[in-house]
Parts: sequence; C-alpha cells; structure tokens
Amino acid sequence: MNHRRSATGSRGPLSAALGAARENARAALMADIKFRSARDQQLIDEDRIEEYVQSLVEGGVGGFSVVTEPQHFGGSLALAARVRSATTLPIIRKEFFARLEQIDESAAAGFDAVQLTISVIRQLDLIERIAGRAVDLGLEVVICIQDRTELKQALALGATIIGINNRDILSLETDNGTVRRTANLMTSMPDEVLVLSESSMLSAEDVKQAVSAGIDGVLIGTAFAKAADRVALAREFHKALKK
Repeated sequence: MNHRRSATGSRGPLSAALGAARENARAALMADIKFRSARDQQLIDEDRIEEYVQSLVEGGVGGFSVVTEPQHFGGSLALAARVRSATTLPIIRKEFFARLEQIDESAAAGFDAVQLTISVIRQLDLIERIAGRAVDLGLEVVICIQDRTELKQALALGATIIGINNRDILSLETDNGTVRRTANLMTSMPDEVLVLSESSMLSAEDVKQAVSAGIDGVLIGTAFAKAADRVALAREFHKALKK
C-alpha cells in the first residue's frame, strides 16, 4: 500500500474532503454526473436528476463533478444548477474551458472547483490565466492529466489537485482505459499533491487498484449511471476505499 503524507495548501471544500480522506487512510468516493457520452449514449435522465443526486448522497459520496459541455455530453449550466440545489457537497465543473468568462460563470453558478484539462486547453499560459482567475474568485482548480509530460506541466503550473483521466478525452472517452494509467503516473506524483483517479472504474476491484496506487479520491460516473441500485453500489465501493 502507498501511504502518502498529509497534503498542504488551500483547504477549500474539495481539498478538505480529499485531505480528510487521506488523514483517515482512505480515499474519497466522488460521483461524476455526465448526462450522455459518445460511448454509452444517454446515461442519466434529466427529469430525475435530483433523485439521482440524493441516492448518491445516501450512498455516502463525498462530492460531485458535473460535465456541462452540451454537444457531446448533454450537459448545461441549468442542469448543474439543479445538482447544486440538491446537495451542499463540493462540486467540480468539467467543461472544455477556453475563456476566462467561463470561470466567472462557474463561480456564479455555485461550483466549488473547476477542472482544467491540459490536453484540451493545450496552451500552458492560458491554463495559468484561467487557473489564476479561478483562484481569484475562490474556486479550487483540478489540473487533469493523461501522461507523464502533462504531469510535469501540471506540477510546473503549481497544481495542488491533479486528476488522472484513465481514458482519452480527445477521443471523447470512447477508448478502453484502465486504472493502470493511474498506477503508472502515481509513481512520479509528489506527496503534497492531492490526486483524483477518474474514469474506467466499474467494479470494487478497479477501485482497489486505484486506491493501492496511493490516490486520494476516485471519481466514478458510468458505473453509477448504469447501476440498478446506486446506494448499494456506493456502499460496495466504500469497502474498497481503505488504504
């Protein structure tokens, strides 16, 4: 098992949740709300989003991410507002960020954090400006990576929370990603950085593999969306979260 020491830095709602899990030798369980995907088509019924959120809260998740991109993932700020109204837990906005104005609207919509994906934005100076605007508005920033080059870039940007996407966002996550990506990148991860492993976790065994690599939280979407009993599945995942 990989027991990493306490993370330092800002303690907004997201980092507080991840840091608390680390202090208790666990990983945090978080849910990704993605209404549609190129791989699986419709995942979540928009008309029942409040019920969906409440079932996951009942299952003990520690936070959410909401994909607001409309064309490929069926999201919107209006749907995110309904998620925000249904829970007080921390929420990350996932979007194809390209403009500072998107950060302003994220703060106005009540998000606690934004995820900036290096392979999508590409320009490190733009990521730095967008991240700076987020911090100025009181939002935490998750820098999302997919390989070692991007890990080095994220660290150079001063990332305190890193998301590792086990799938390829540039192919709209239609690939067969695995948790091995997380395991490989964690061997070069500084102790002080909080880490979320994202995507490709469909079973408790997948979660165990991510946790054994030393991550601080898992972000799970499709498994919850397809589950007949989300509360039971969340409780099953909780058993796999102890380090």
